[in-house]
Amino acid sequence: MKILVTGGSGFLGRGVVAGLSAAGHQVTSGDLRVPGDAAAPGVQHIRLDVTDAHAVTRAVAGHHAVVHLASVVDPDGMGRDAAYRVDVDGSRHVLDA
Repeated sequence: MKILVTGGSGFLGRGVVAGLSAAGHQVTSGDLRVPGDAAAPGVQHIRLDVTDAHAVTRAVAGHHAVVHLASVVDPDGMGRDAAYRVDVDGSRHVLDA
């Protein structure tokens, strides 16, 4: 199965991406951050900003499933408006796509 994981470079995302890949799925990890040395082997990584509806639509296309993990853990660290755009608007974009 071809699966997109939003927030794939985050704390939860890294484990989910690795587990899905190990289970034999074709995984695309979408995140603003590049995974670096901790990247799971065989996983495609794309830079994805869930606040960009068009980018989300393009990223979702061709996948059988989406695991949506992109979120802001500390809204005070980046501001409540930015956190709202990621957590609420970003989730809406994923659902719409």
